[in-house]
Amino acid sequence: MKKWHVSGIIIAIALIISGVAYPTPEKRLLVSSYAYDNTWMDISGEEYVGGDAYNYQMEASLKAGYMGGVLALKAISIIGGILLFFMTLYSMNSDRYYKSQIHYLQEISSSLQRMNSI
Repeated sequence: MKKWHVSGIIIAIALIISGVAYPTPEKRLLVSSYAYDNTWMDISGEEYVGGDAYNYQMEASLKAGYMGGVLALKAISIIGGILLFFMTLYSMNSDRYYKSQIHYLQEISSSLQRMNSI
């Protein structure tokens, strides 16, 4: 097994674990009429001109973008890790097959040389 195969398997497992272990944000929104009660991502919010409805819409859009990004990151990490893992296994199998074919060709070549020397 080559060092590239080992590193490919290690990276694939790390991608899968990081995709599974990365925390998914909560869906709950925290909006009130006071500016310092808004705790979205630990950033102190501001009171916008529109009032609570506008604050709710702003926080919902920010939260949706954040959740969409996190879920996309998780999906890409998990699927990428699985694909890398199986491609590494396929590469290992192809390498073994290639080496066995080279070995068989060398045996055939040596037996043909022995037959020609007789």
